[in-house]
Amino acid sequence: MGVNYHVKSAFSVPASGINPIGPDPDVDNPWAICPPVFLHGMDAGTLMKLAETSLNYVVQKAESMGISCTQICREVDAYCAKVYVANTRNSNVEIGTKALLPQPHGITEHLLSGKTLDGNTRASVARLMHMYIATCHLYSDNQRLQHCQMFESVWECREIMSWPMHRCQCENVQEKLNDMDRNLVKYMLPFSKSGCRSEKHHQWAHYCFHRIHTGCSAKEYAFERSYAVGHKKQVQFTNRAKTKAIQTSAKHWFRTGVHRLAVHLELIDVHECEIQQFRTDNLENAMCAAAFKWPTPTIKILMLRIARGMNPRLQLTRSSTTLHVTLRNRMAQHRSKERLVPVIFRANHWIKHPWVDNIRIQYRTDANLPAVGFAKCLGFFGDAANNNYVAIQWYNICGRRPIQRVSRMCKVELVESYQFIPVGSILNGALLVPLATEPEIGYPQQFWVIQSHRETVSLQSLPA
Repeated sequence: MGVNYHVKSAFSVPASGINPIGPDPDVDNPWAICPPVFLHGMDAGTLMKLAETSLNYVVQKAESMGISCTQICREVDAYCAKVYVANTRNSNVEIGTKALLPQPHGITEHLLSGKTLDGNTRASVARLMHMYIATCHLYSDNQRLQHCQMFESVWECREIMSWPMHRCQCENVQEKLNDMDRNLVKYMLPFSKSGCRSEKHHQWAHYCFHRIHTGCSAKEYAFERSYAVGHKKQVQFTNRAKTKAIQTSAKHWFRTGVHRLAVHLELIDVHECEIQQFRTDNLENAMCAAAFKWPTPTIKILMLRIARGMNPRLQLTRSSTTLHVTLRNRMAQHRSKERLVPVIFRANHWIKHPWVDNIRIQYRTDANLPAVGFAKCLGFFGDAANNNYVAIQWYNICGRRPIQRVSRMCKVELVESYQFIPVGSILNGALLVPLATEPEIGYPQQFWVIQSHRETVSLQSLPA
């Protein structure tokens, strides 16, 4: 019989009404406002099925070439261990701190056996499978392109549902979801036990309907429900933790309601341009610039020469291996407290393991054209005018276009090029992951750059 979708939700808000504690029907987050089946369905259903299907394609192709399933699975797991040993730092605020969790023991056993994974681990498994298949030596470029386009489509739909947007844009999102759904059914059909007749393959067809007619976000529903249930029973719990939880829920209810009402009445209007006027960059445990330990004496001589040759000349007075800066998370709403994120960048540290942050930089070319690049942090410095700079080593983007045709990701290579840049040039952190395999040997300094889809689109739109 199915579920009757043609009913009004008890939590829906009329367009003309103001619900201080409920959602904003115009600008609320569509990812948080949909039913729990969508919150769980993308990661637990679509992403895991896509990664499992890709692995089945890899095993099928390997067996046709005389390579056993065990051997090819060990190769995939060896790449997962390679990423784990690389110990990559992630300071990209748009993809989140848990965008790529380490998988030192591989992912093939989880995919082939259908084991259940937790939260962010599912996205990490899918990213590792995507990165491996992008450089897999079993396929030609056109064959790899078909697999990577499926991952690109899913990453786009997964992220676009978390963008802050007006509800009138739901139809455009629904078109992308329908296109992704059609292509996924064709892609997964050879390895689907149900012949792609499961609800997990078609749950996105109802996304737009639920997005418009379901009027309560997941977080708001959670504390509203606990608040209502606790006060309806009027029972004093013997467990102090539960009693405290109800009291906290009441306070949260009041604070959120006052804030939402103030936004509706336009009493709160915080513009980002006003916030950015205040400097947030700060060197931690600053010391004399002459005492800074460079990676090699050659780099030290080169960087001091670059500082003397800058116009005006850069007078280095302070140095540090740690920089505190505030970045803008464009995946959050403009008035959200999660819009501005404090981040700590780290450079070479000679006492502990050298965890080095990579950054995404905005600059202008010699032809005065806007460009975006990636670099590794070597150190952080301050001048006599109390301005902060970053000493960097550049990554060169491989290829004529920044987004690779086959992998649909950005590939960079570490080069012997150094520079000082102002802290204001930093757009975001960058997550760099080593390549899996290449048809040719000799790529120890090449990496994939893991970015949000919004960053990928902005990078792709720049002139070649």
